[in-house]
Amino acid sequence: MFSKLPFLKLAHWFWHSGIFLLALICAMLWLGLFLCVLVCEHDIWWHITTGKYILEHQEVPKTAMYSYPYADRPWMNLNWLYQITQYLFYELGETSGMILNHSVVVCITLFLLVLPLIKQKHWLLASFLIFIASFIFNQRAYLRPEAYSSFCLAIQLVILESYTTQSKRWIYLVPVVQLVSTNIQGLSFLGICVIGVYVLDEMWRTWQAGQKLGWTRYCTILVLSISASFINPYGIDGALHPLALFGVVAGVSPIVKSFITELNPFYKVALDWPPTLAFYIFLFLPAPSFFIKRDTLAPRYLVLYIAFLFLALLAVRNLALFAMISLFILSRRGSAILSSKVFQDDMDSTSQSAPVKDASQNKDHDSVIIQNQIKTCEEQKQARSLLSRFASRKTWIPQATALALIYALLLLGYALITQQYYPFFHDARKFGIQGIDPDRHAQHAVAYLLENDLSTHFDHAKPLHVFNCFDDSGYLIFKLYPRYSLFIDGRVDPIVPSGDHLEKYLRMCADPDYFDAMAQKYDIHIVLLRTNSIYQSSMWNEIFDRNPYWQVVFYDPDENTMILLRRKF
Repeated sequence: MFSKLPFLKLAHWFWHSGIFLLALICAMLWLGLFLCVLVCEHDIWWHITTGKYILEHQEVPKTAMYSYPYADRPWMNLNWLYQITQYLFYELGETSGMILNHSVVVCITLFLLVLPLIKQKHWLLASFLIFIASFIFNQRAYLRPEAYSSFCLAIQLVILESYTTQSKRWIYLVPVVQLVSTNIQGLSFLGICVIGVYVLDEMWRTWQAGQKLGWTRYCTILVLSISASFINPYGIDGALHPLALFGVVAGVSPIVKSFITELNPFYKVALDWPPTLAFYIFLFLPAPSFFIKRDTLAPRYLVLYIAFLFLALLAVRNLALFAMISLFILSRRGSAILSSKVFQDDMDSTSQSAPVKDASQNKDHDSVIIQNQIKTCEEQKQARSLLSRFASRKTWIPQATALALIYALLLLGYALITQQYYPFFHDARKFGIQGIDPDRHAQHAVAYLLENDLSTHFDHAKPLHVFNCFDDSGYLIFKLYPRYSLFIDGRVDPIVPSGDHLEKYLRMCADPDYFDAMAQKYDIHIVLLRTNSIYQSSMWNEIFDRNPYWQVVFYDPDENTMILLRRKF
């Protein structure tokens, strides 16, 4: 008997299937690691603080309570469910709990989007798409509620798409997902838009087929989802707020965009070349799929592609949303195109042998020997066929591609873990699954404020008013609230609609007389300077160096922080 045949069968499976599965596993592991970044985003801290406040007070805050100049302004906090979740993850595992949770949520989101390719075992294409998408999602590897919003949107897309093809039982889960998304982030209105696209697509298909009322269930889901959007702490105002905020952000002032660069259009932001190249791949790669097998092309794909491309061009923060939709379309169109072709494995033909008489019909010893010889010859033929498959040039192209992808993923993963990836691209972020980026958090200055009771210098000041750096606001809220109140923070709702407060902040950083006037108006007690901030770097020389009203009580040159205490005006 040919003893090497089982080994050759295993090697044949690995060469023709296993290597692609290995590439997919490596791509998912790379994506998970690539999303693990030391906490450098400040917004997550006021999210955690708000989540703690909600659980302790059993209510969602209605006003912008963290900053004293606009403490009475209305605050539509539609992130409350996300904030509670992040607070619980922080209590469970501190920063590592939040980082790993974010990584897992995004990985599941992308996995759902490429699920059709995985089901049909087009693992190499799925691996390539996940690898390309990882560079765009890494640009948004911040602990933000949009990760959960994208996850909810992916679930809605998968359910709506499966309803058009086979599964009907999950369709009523869409309004439930919409309810959750509404209380996570303002991006929930995108779910309503997507459902509307599917309603129009189904209306078009039933009209083309000469049918009637084929889209009534879609309309029911749309009505239920819209109704679910009204279930939030603010009722109808909360349901309509995302649309109002979208209009405000679309026409936001240049001053606001100078603070929040993610609100700028894609062509005005200097991204590294990997995410830029990834964006162009997702921009142009779906185009061929629209022309191949056009009879299976649904209008909804074109509508979704154009709509989310518009969002991506409107603001760079929407690149990940466009990548999601492009990945979703490529997965569906790719699986439809690849499944339309018949791929016949040569193993099927080679494994088929000529009919042989059953040995049980001839009990003669010589006949048994002949049968064993024939069986041995057949196994040798299969082995030679397997070896010829390995030698075929046609089978080496996808395998070589998979090997190159696996090698690239291992190389990039090593560079990431050894802290060589981000410095190569001059990126200030750092890989890690636990901890905060010390270069972006004023830990020493905060420790000084917590250890020293500065309220003794003032008679009636509770809480103390701090003029702070914009970039430190979230961490200061997390550590200092409610003992200290800030001049400015990074929440969009209170500051973006008018932009007047940002203008006031910039002028205070540059104009000594205006700063003194505003310091008296808002009764500012403490100034926390970032000497390396683009906004506050000149404040020491221009305002405080010879100002008799302020004295330095803390300075850390390594952290680039300075604390000044007000004397008397």
